[in-house]
Amino acid sequence: MIYLPPDMELWLTTWLRARLNGVRVTNKEPADLSTPLSQPLVIIRDDGGPQLAMRTFDRSLGVTIHAGSKTTDTSPSNTRSSASSNNPTIQTGWHQPRSKPW
Repeated sequence: MIYLPPDMELWLTTWLRARLNGVRVTNKEPADLSTPLSQPLVIIRDDGGPQLAMRTFDRSLGVTIHAGSKTTDTSPSNTRSSASSNNPTIQTGWHQPRSKPW
């Protein structure tokens, strides 16, 4: 008997479409993609994975989110220092030294 891996890409796109109103969810980047976007875009990618046993598969999914436009980005909110200074509830911990694991 042959066991095929589940179609995780189909499952996740269907699941997200049912929950994200006003967001385009697809499994391929549109050929005509340009900014500014008329609505946010979520792209689901199935990266595959090995078959671990007869009926067990290890799957990896990738998610890409496109929203807004770089022309309307007025703050450097994608940097760690500004994210932690603008919102004191965010604790990144990236600046603290870590002990060596060995």
